[in-house]
Amino acid sequence: SYYVVQRTCQTRLISDSLAAFTFWGWQAVIVGAIVTLPLGYTTTKEYAELEWPLAILLAIVWVTYALVFFGTIVKRKTKHIYVGNWFYGAFILVTAMLHIVNHASLPVSFFKSYSAYSGATDAMIQWWYGHNAVGFFLTTGFLGMMYYFVPKQAERPIYSYRLSIVHFWALIT
Repeated sequence: SYYVVQRTCQTRLISDSLAAFTFWGWQAVIVGAIVTLPLGYTTTKEYAELEWPLAILLAIVWVTYALVFFGTIVKRKTKHIYVGNWFYGAFILVTAMLHIVNHASLPVSFFKSYSAYSGATDAMIQWWYGHNAVGFFLTTGFLGMMYYFVPKQAERPIYSYRLSIVHFWALIT
C-alpha cells in the first residue's frame, strides 16, 4: 500500500522514519512470534496467539501504518482518492479495530494474560475476529493491489469507477 498510495496520490509518504518503523516493528513482531509460539507462550486463541507484549507492539505498528497511509492521502496532490486506496484504507482500519478489540486482555505476567471477555462473549468476539481478520487482511488488501496493478499492466483505465465504488461498498457492508 505504501507503493500504491505514493503513486496514486502523487506525493511521498508523510514520514520515511515512521514507514521504516512499521517495517522494523513488523519484523520484530514476526521474530517475537517465532520465538514465543514454539515455547508455548500463547493466548490459546485461534489466529490471535500472540501474548500481550507482542499484541501491543503489533497494535502500535498497525496504528503507525494507518497514520502514514492516511497522512499521505491527506497530503495528496490529486483531487480524488484512487479506488485501490479505499480498499487499502478499509484493510488498515478494520484490521486495526479487529486486533485491538480481540486482544483486550489482562496481563498477569510478562508472558501470560487472560482475555478481558469471558464465556460466550469471548467466543463470539474471537470468531468475529477470526472470520473478519482473514477476510480483511487477505481479501481487501489484495483487491487494493488489483485495482492498481491490473489496469497499470493492461495499460487501460479502470473500466467503471462507479462500479468499483459499488464493489467497495458491497464488500464493506
